[in-house]
Amino acid sequence: MQQYEMPNNDAPGLVLFKNSISDVEGWERLSGHACNGFRLDYLSGYVKTLSPSTQGLKIISRITDEEFCKSCDPQNLDWDIKQEHRDAYGSFLSTFGLVEGGMDLFQQAVYPLEATSANLNHLGISDVDIPEGAVILVLGWNCD
Repeated sequence: MQQYEMPNNDAPGLVLFKNSISDVEGWERLSGHACNGFRLDYLSGYVKTLSPSTQGLKIISRITDEEFCKSCDPQNLDWDIKQEHRDAYGSFLSTFGLVEGGMDLFQQAVYPLEATSANLNHLGISDVDIPEGAVILVLGWNCD
């Protein structure tokens, strides 16, 4: 099975994510994606790469730049995630017509979205089969 690699140009990644899969067709292994700020954790699972439109790429770049944290204290997710960060994230997403999902995965460098056709459409993606139990993840770079 092929290993997932982040884009080479420092752009964020956009993927469908599952913890486990039964059919490996079209999936890549995600192992050791650095996340969770200075507390440094690693996310592993299985992903299918998604290709957002130019506008969709701008949106996910704003997510990984943690623009939603501008009104929070602290203004990033380097050290901790508070409820105000979670609330700000949901509000920020709604300005683009997006809906959060899989918030148990929410941490620096891992920004979850509900796996729906509507969310994909807002990111300029169509004709994608969404497997049961999947989450859309915006993958960024950890601060460490």
